Amino acid sequence: MLEILTKMILSALAEKTAEGGQDALPAEHTNLNALLIVQRLPGHLHASSTMRSLRYIRRTNLLVARAIAE
Repeated sequence: MLEILTKMILSALAEKTAEGGQDALPAEHTNLNALLIVQRLPGHLHASSTMRSLRYIRRTNLLVARAIAE
């Protein structure tokens, strides 16, 4: 998910530049940090909350993958 979001932002930035737009503003550079993107989506204030959620999702995905394999 992080990779997809980062690719989307980089693509939009490339399109803006190709259309003759100015280079990225400093605020746009913070959008390239995948953790900050994912942190803002659910409204987390702290990176620790985001990391707990990501670890939970990763563990859940592993359990589901194992159950499907069996």
